[in-house]
Amino acid sequence: MTTIIDIKNLHTSIGGNVIHKGLNMAVKQGEVFGIVGGSGSGKTVLLNAMLGLRPHQGGTIELFGIDSKIVTQSFEHKKRMGILFQSGALFSSLNVLQNICVPMIEQGGISPECAHDLAYYKMRLVGLPDVAAPKLPEELSGGMVKRAAFARALALDADLIFLDEPTSGLDPISAEKFDQLILKLKKNLGLTVVMITHDLGSLSICDHIGVIIDKKMITGTLEEVRKNPHPWIQEYFAGARSQAMLGSVSKP
Repeated sequence: MTTIIDIKNLHTSIGGNVIHKGLNMAVKQGEVFGIVGGSGSGKTVLLNAMLGLRPHQGGTIELFGIDSKIVTQSFEHKKRMGILFQSGALFSSLNVLQNICVPMIEQGGISPECAHDLAYYKMRLVGLPDVAAPKLPEELSGGMVKRAAFARALALDADLIFLDEPTSGLDPISAEKFDQLILKLKKNLGLTVVMITHDLGSLSICDHIGVIIDKKMITGTLEEVRKNPHPWIQEYFAGARSQAMLGSVSKP
């Protein structure tokens, strides 16, 4: 299976504070890869490094088999990636349809008329009704904001999607529906998904999990990671709350 993301011996620091030291991570094509870790462990720093938004001081990051610096400077490569930010990050002055059209028109050079039709298609892909199109972000529920942002991430037919806390702020029913949407789109569109999450329930849809700890990453399936003896991992996965949410689940 093709490796879509390959990170080797990554070193990052901010203001002299070392965030990652010798971190390794590999994501295969077509999988959902979940990233977890304690507050301040560097999850967002890692995401920004992969997206080319923050420089790294050592090691290598390859996306699609190409150095990330080349990927993030080339539109042809960048359009293969989509990002859903934690807050959704929709443009508040634009309605749902306009938000989804922005990358098509501004980056893809697609005509407004064509982008308009494609945006409706993207909305339907993520389960948004057509009546949501003229609504402003402030008129949407939390779940609808996430779906609109997901549709925008898919606007240019990306095959690698980064999700930053996609279910944060959602009630349990909405979170479960969003998890199932991720699985559905992964299957139907052949997506590779990298997801940062604190939602223990979302981990059950991940093929592999990466735990950032001690400035490195421990990876494996959910069951493999839960068996790791590291004290933080045991506290995180074996606590009463984790047991109640995860139980003995395995990936669907």
